[in-house]
Amino acid sequence: MKQDTETTVEKIMISKMQLLVSVILFFIPVISFFYRIQIDIALIKQNHEAHMETALTKIAELEQRDKTQDDRLEKQNEAIIKLLTLSELKK
Repeated sequence: MKQDTETTVEKIMISKMQLLVSVILFFIPVISFFYRIQIDIALIKQNHEAHMETALTKIAELEQRDKTQDDRLEKQNEAIIKLLTLSELKK
């Protein structure tokens, strides 16, 4: 009787252990799949932020270059107007 009880308990424990192992083996790929998705999302977000920072830096550089060119054109226009005025006065 005692041997039967021990065998029954052993069988129950083995079946419970097999169930636990099968549940763990099922959930590991599922969890790793979602974890990989989270990593991919984080990398995409980081890459997007880096590209946005680069784009904003380039826009600022272009705006500065545009302002410099506008200033240069304004000075050239003033110089042309002065030259035209001087040439009109000489006539």
